[in-house]
Amino acid sequence: MLGFNEKPLKAPDPAILTRIAEKIVMRGMTVPAVLALEMMKPLAFIGSQTMVFFGPILTAFVRAETYYELTELLEDYHNVEVLVAEIERLEEEKKKIQDTGTPKTPERQSSSTGTQVR
Repeated sequence: MLGFNEKPLKAPDPAILTRIAEKIVMRGMTVPAVLALEMMKPLAFIGSQTMVFFGPILTAFVRAETYYELTELLEDYHNVEVLVAEIERLEEEKKKIQDTGTPKTPERQSSSTGTQVR
């Protein structure tokens, strides 16, 4: 039961994981991030509590609300798996775009010499 001035806690926004995954893929840090997250999975709760401990210092450089929502999300082992899956999905999309998005120069033959021109 809530007290007179207490507000219910809002659940952290899972879209934060997508935003973080997008930034990781955009910066080309997919492999180190996935490696670190996979190693951190068993210690997810301890890692999130470490983030809470360093929060007062780190929130001088980043937005406090997003930082603490991320710590809440990373408390749960399954959210770490979701973040890894999202990073891998975005990396696959990036590779598909690079493979199909690069125009290939068509080879054509010169009519007078019979040689190929690029």
